[in-house]
Amino acid sequence: MDFRFIDDEYVWNIPLSSPAVRGAQFLQSWEWGVFQQTFGRAVHRIQIVEEETVMAIMQVFEYPLPFGKRYLYAPRGPVILSDDHDALSTIVHLIHRACREVGYNVGAMFVRLEPMYYHPYILENVRMINIEEEETRSSLLEELRALGFRSGFSVQPMDELAVVLDKDEDDLLAAMHEKTRYNIRLAIKHGVRARLIEQPDYAKRVFPFFWSLLQETAKRQKIRTHSRQYYERMVDLLVPRGVLKLMLAEYDNKIIAAHLLSVFGDTVYYLHGGSSYDNRQLMAPYLLHWEEIKLAKRMKKKFYNFGGIVPAGETNHSWQNLTKFKEGFVRDGETGQRLHYIGAFDLVFQPMWYRIYKAARHLQSFIRIR
Repeated sequence: MDFRFIDDEYVWNIPLSSPAVRGAQFLQSWEWGVFQQTFGRAVHRIQIVEEETVMAIMQVFEYPLPFGKRYLYAPRGPVILSDDHDALSTIVHLIHRACREVGYNVGAMFVRLEPMYYHPYILENVRMINIEEEETRSSLLEELRALGFRSGFSVQPMDELAVVLDKDEDDLLAAMHEKTRYNIRLAIKHGVRARLIEQPDYAKRVFPFFWSLLQETAKRQKIRTHSRQYYERMVDLLVPRGVLKLMLAEYDNKIIAAHLLSVFGDTVYYLHGGSSYDNRQLMAPYLLHWEEIKLAKRMKKKFYNFGGIVPAGETNHSWQNLTKFKEGFVRDGETGQRLHYIGAFDLVFQPMWYRIYKAARHLQSFIRIR
């Protein structure tokens, strides 16, 4: 078994989007790497292989830091493709070697991994957590720590909620909370219509409406977004490749809600969205998510992922209302699956600078809280 660097789109994407990868992550796709490169971020694509069998993959991006420093980051990576428990130790050791090689070659302060490994919880009837899986998860954590990886700051949500699409539409609708079903029907009754945007030229024309609604919602919910250029470039680059789509809600010839979706592997993933406060009584976001669930079924996907939710057991979190909204679309144990990821892990190459970086982050967080 060894590792290799990949510079071919198909050699990279085919194993990553295979049926064996549950909840395939767009952030490890070739297309996301191309998007990151347009911002000047170098991309390193690594496969762990045994002969010609791909055992794991990891796409790593370079990010700048002050004083000419940089770090490496693998969002939702590495992705372990092999289910051979006995091979896990070798795979993790090769990931460690690859991280060290890239890290030292580019002079990185540290590399941050967010392994694409999760386990479902609370939903006993959807998919039981078997002993072998729990052993694999524990072994992965033990191997990473034994090799010097330490717990780091999780950039991606630690918990997500996905709709499991193995039931028909009527059953999915019946499993929703009564209020969610009512609001979907209310939107339809009011004449709200959903429109899927896949054509690049049309996506460019409607982008200003998406941006306006996103900013309105961000201000209302007191959350931060990326720059307009960031989203505009996503649309310009990724819609033509078929991995990004816009879904609009229209009422009286006006766009009142808009969602940005990624489509990769077995998953349609809700990325970003916004809605008009003045038209809140029309319940457009409910209709959009329902239409996106139906879209994912038509595309023969296994999951519609709502994205981040409040971690289990937390009661004082800014996402409480958002989580309650998302939970209305599933019934635990029947049509929904909560995903809990194992978190972020840092491998440090420059300890002194890393301590300064951690202290600066802590100070920045304290100032923001104040």
